[in-house]
Amino acid sequence: MPNFNGPQVLKELKQRMGEQHTPVIWITGSVNPENLDHMGGALACIGKPFHVDQITEIVNRHIRR
Repeated sequence: MPNFNGPQVLKELKQRMGEQHTPVIWITGSVNPENLDHMGGALACIGKPFHVDQITEIVNRHIRR
C-alpha cells in the first residue's frame, strides 16, 4: 500500500465505521503473527506464506460467535 500501512488502514476503518467495523485478518510477511498488540485490533494475523485453510479456520471460528 503506497500511502498507508496496515494499522493505519484499520484505524481509518474504525473511524469511518465505528468500533463495530468489519473484522480484519492481517496477512503479513513482516510482523510476528503472535503479536497482535501492534496490529491495531485486528481479528487475527497470519504470516506469509499462508494456506487458505488458515483463513477458513479463523473465519469459521468467529462466525460461530
